[in-house]
Amino acid sequence: PVDFTLDIEDAQHLRRDLQDLLSGVETVHLKSDVKAQISRLNAWATRYAEGLEAARQLGETGLTMLEEARVHLAAQLDDYLRLEGEGGQVATPDQGRLIDELNRALRRITRLQGALRGQFMQTQ
Repeated sequence: PVDFTLDIEDAQHLRRDLQDLLSGVETVHLKSDVKAQISRLNAWATRYAEGLEAARQLGETGLTMLEEARVHLAAQLDDYLRLEGEGGQVATPDQGRLIDELNRALRRITRLQGALRGQFMQTQ
């Protein structure tokens, strides 16, 4: 997976530095628009650090969580299809919709897994 550690640390340092600057300018008589600009930069730096942390978590656990969901949904779909096949009866409209929903969810998970691999796996 992509290593966001240094980026996260840099973003956290930037955020702390901006917060320190903001705290420092509170005691200085600066124009309110200058303080507002520094405050806005601090808010952006905070969201940036939070976003990098979220990206790190997605990269580290996203594929595993999606695979667990895929296995669970596939087992549920297999159970419905097996029961339908063993009973020899055609699925009710509700069962047919559920089977279609499970199939769509499995295809969506497969696409998401590919997207996560492409986004968060480092190329060598």
